Amino acid sequence: MIIVETKNCKICQQSFQIQLEDLEFYKQLKVDTPQCCPACRQQKRMAFRNERNLYKRNCDLCGKSMVTIYSPDKKFAVFCKDCWWSDKWDAEKYGRDFDFNRPFFEQFEELMKAVPRLDLVNVQHENSDYTNYGYANKDCYLLYTSDENEKCCYGAYVWDSLGCIDNCYILDSKYSYDCVDCVGMYECQHCRMCESCQNCKNCYDCRNCSDCFGCAGLRRKQYYFLNEKLEKGEYEKRISAVLSDEAALKDCLEKHQKLLTDLPRRAVFQVNCQDCVGNYLKNSKNLYWCFNGRGAEDVKWGTNLSGKVYHCYDMEGCGRIEWSAEGISSGLDGTNHCFAIDHLWNGNIDIYYSSYCMSNHDLFGCVGMRHKEYCILNKKYSKEEYEKLREKIVDHIKKTGEWGDFFPIKISPFAYNETLAAHEYPLSKEEVLKRGWKWKDEDKRDFLPQKYVMPKKLEDVGEDILKEILACMKCGKNYKIISQELNYLKKWKLPVPKLCPDCRHKERDALRMPRNLWKRKCDKCGTEIWAGYKPGSAEKVYCEKCYLLLI
Repeated sequence: MIIVETKNCKICQQSFQIQLEDLEFYKQLKVDTPQCCPACRQQKRMAFRNERNLYKRNCDLCGKSMVTIYSPDKKFAVFCKDCWWSDKWDAEKYGRDFDFNRPFFEQFEELMKAVPRLDLVNVQHENSDYTNYGYANKDCYLLYTSDENEKCCYGAYVWDSLGCIDNCYILDSKYSYDCVDCVGMYECQHCRMCESCQNCKNCYDCRNCSDCFGCAGLRRKQYYFLNEKLEKGEYEKRISAVLSDEAALKDCLEKHQKLLTDLPRRAVFQVNCQDCVGNYLKNSKNLYWCFNGRGAEDVKWGTNLSGKVYHCYDMEGCGRIEWSAEGISSGLDGTNHCFAIDHLWNGNIDIYYSSYCMSNHDLFGCVGMRHKEYCILNKKYSKEEYEKLREKIVDHIKKTGEWGDFFPIKISPFAYNETLAAHEYPLSKEEVLKRGWKWKDEDKRDFLPQKYVMPKKLEDVGEDILKEILACMKCGKNYKIISQELNYLKKWKLPVPKLCPDCRHKERDALRMPRNLWKRKCDKCGTEIWAGYKPGSAEKVYCEKCYLLLI
């Protein structure tokens, strides 16, 4: 690494470095090096993504009721998916001249408010209106950032799964509940970092196991209880006793935690990766400070990379994109050479500072455009006019200090506390308003007291609960129990959740290693490593080589 410059972030004042390879990258995009540190850049991007807040309002074109990520109090047009994708309107009609007497971001915000917004970020879904950021989901409910699932609910980052409830980051699983970072699970509950397991409960880092309870670090085992081998009859007897006695279950879970304390942890989770500094990565090469990604190469500061991300910086929830930077929820084949992009799909080339544009090339400062070229603020120009005006605008926004930055948070269509930024960078209402950003107060109608008296025994819970409004024991927000959920809970003798779906998701997400890394030494061989655990933490942390020797 050759450091060529150290800067102070213009937002938080923290220092960050520009390396020689960074200069070469930004030179390819013809933009200046960033003025903000990586964390502040990410916070900006995340403030343009509302994943989990859904509302009811009417389509501003056809008038029908719809579920959307935009609350009714937002004073701009929102179209249902049928209207937004139709030929009943044309974003080019909102085109306007650029005013060189005003900042660019101010003009772009006005255009964003004028062009109709899309209700949800869903594609090819069936009977899954209450989902967001999904592809090809069927019969799903309150499922977020998840693709190709059927009959799944209350999950986030769930892929290719069936009948799964309350999960986070799982793949290719069936009928599993409250699992985190798992692959190939079948009828499992409360498992973490497990793979190819069946009928396992409260297990951690187990692979190819079946009928195990409270186990950790096992491989190809059956009928194990707290890592102790039992005969089938004894295992079933002990399981039955634990699940029917709350005190016994609590004692077992405490012993399970002791197993976890003694179990060495891998420093980071990487599979088939080369020269990567990051966590939860797979099939990638030459990544730096990247988290939750697969199929990426030569990427810096990326999160939730969904495959085929090459030569990119500062990407959030992107896939199938090359030679681009500062992107949120963008990509698909053909996307190349783009900068400061907000939800660009279906292949875009040479797009700068644009939002919700599909299949275009050579756009600057555009919103909602489809199959267009040579447009600025949604106004069409000839190729020669476009190139000349674009150069003049870039000179202007360099003088205003806007060039090279992602959109400011204050122009996001969402309130800060509606967005992913609030999850990763939590702030109080006072802090948000002090910075000039938007805040959405909670609707008191969503926090009604619970009148339903929960039976002490699960078998006494009847279908009448499906009509009741429950109140979260943690935040007080109302939630409901759906039929599919109740049937699963009864089958597996699981208690009715006392927390709302959002609080349950936060608890699952907190079980994962944070989106951060620390330098420390392997607790076995002493090699210096990057790890998802702070130095001095209680866990034993091994480098990948030492960890694999345990298997």
